[in-house]
Amino acid sequence: MNNVEVREALEMATIAYQTEKEVTESLVAVYCLVLQEFNEEEIKKAFFRHLQTSKFFPRPADIAIIIKPSLLHLKNEFGY
Repeated sequence: MNNVEVREALEMATIAYQTEKEVTESLVAVYCLVLQEFNEEEIKKAFFRHLQTSKFFPRPADIAIIIKPSLLHLKNEFGY
C-alpha cells in the first residue's frame, strides 16, 4: 500500500469518526512504517473492519493487530 492509499484510508477514517485530526505526511509515514509488512488488501480490509467495530480513530497498532492478532500478545507481554 503506498502513501497515497494510506492517506486515503486515514482521510476516510477522519470522516467516519468526525474528527479534526489532520492527515499529515508524518502521520502517513508512521502508518506506512508500521504496516509495511502487510499487503494492500490486508490493510484495506483491516481499516474497514476497524470502522465497523471501533468508536475511535485507528492507531497503526490497531490496524496491525486486526491483520495479525498475535501482535496483541506482544503488546501485553511488554505491558503497554
